[in-house]
Amino acid sequence: ALNLAGQLAPLVIAFLTLPMTIGGLGPDRFGILGLVWAVLGSLGVVDVALSRTVTKFASTALAGDDRSAAAAATLNAARAQLILGLAGALAAAVATPWLVNTVLNVPAELASETRAALWLVAAGVPAVLVTGCFRGLLEALGRFDLVNVQRFTYGSMTFAIPWLGVVLGWSLPAISAALVAARLAAAATHGATACILLPEIRSRRSIGAVGEVVLFGGHLTAANLILSFHRLSDRFLVGSFSTLAAVGRFTLASEIAIRLAVIQSSVIGASFPSLTAASASLDAAASRTIIRRTTALLLLLMGPPCAVLGVGAHPMLAWWLGKEIADSTAALLQILVAGAFISSFAGVAVAVLQASGRPEVVTRLRARLAVPFFLLQCWAVARWGVVGAAWGALARSTIETAAMIAAAHSAGRT
Repeated sequence: ALNLAGQLAPLVIAFLTLPMTIGGLGPDRFGILGLVWAVLGSLGVVDVALSRTVTKFASTALAGDDRSAAAAATLNAARAQLILGLAGALAAAVATPWLVNTVLNVPAELASETRAALWLVAAGVPAVLVTGCFRGLLEALGRFDLVNVQRFTYGSMTFAIPWLGVVLGWSLPAISAALVAARLAAAATHGATACILLPEIRSRRSIGAVGEVVLFGGHLTAANLILSFHRLSDRFLVGSFSTLAAVGRFTLASEIAIRLAVIQSSVIGASFPSLTAASASLDAAASRTIIRRTTALLLLLMGPPCAVLGVGAHPMLAWWLGKEIADSTAALLQILVAGAFISSFAGVAVAVLQASGRPEVVTRLRARLAVPFFLLQCWAVARWGVVGAAWGALARSTIETAAMIAAAHSAGRT
């Protein structure tokens, strides 16, 4: 319940601020903001991977009252993420001019703003990745209250800062800089909270199974990077084959659909420690019970909002943002919401594989499907534009969910 509240509450801020943000920025600039959100959101996918890694290893250590091992697992993961984040920041900075000048259809008058915004986002990559490590420790310690106070605070800033920027007349680079500053503050406060609750972190000693933590985290990160790549490439493909205004429409529908994933992450985040313990003790009956209850709860919580959005997408968007936006976005939202519903059950299968110590299965499966999925999306966007991107995303969700469930069943038999 705390997880769900912490992740849903920022959506209230989004609901209140998005109409003014869209109107103030205009279609093209909102499209650029959509790319900024996509990059930060993609980093959040990697952030979740290391958070789950730390939760797994720290929970095991704390169960044995080994606080030093819990601290070591956190520090080892944080250091690995810092290195990965610095490499990612450099790569993003180098690729920015090529993306703006070659890949995206950026109007000449917005090119400099777009480059500056993406460069600023690149600078925040390391902080975003390190934050998840400290969040994972807080979850292992059972402090979901502190986790979600910060989740609400910084999650709300994602939408409140662009709105404030519009009110104050900020440029897109200024808005991007403020968003990155919020991510830096999140890293600092998560780290400080973790140090207070587990002072052993301050020793800065890397003891324990460094390789095991890094390897497990590497698999989760690689698997989530592939998922992140698909979500990010959807918007860049729309921008390449269509217009920034189309990116804005796809961003709006996609952000609403992606936010439904907070239900999945809330439920699975709460059940993952128990599922890990059951798998470690080889208690198959307990594992099956947890899986059944998690799946049933997802169906109960995901079904109604997905059905409401599917049926009422156009009237709700028209009431919220106006008829013009509803006419161009409602169909996209309906398709992407269907994909979000289907993907939630892939999340259960992924959690089962990771809790049982088989994260490489998820990584290999996504790696094998990555190129076919990307080619499918290129064809769909080139042929049908932004609507093709939505249908391609739905096809990707359906195929991956079926594949992950099959892999989880197969791993269970072995």
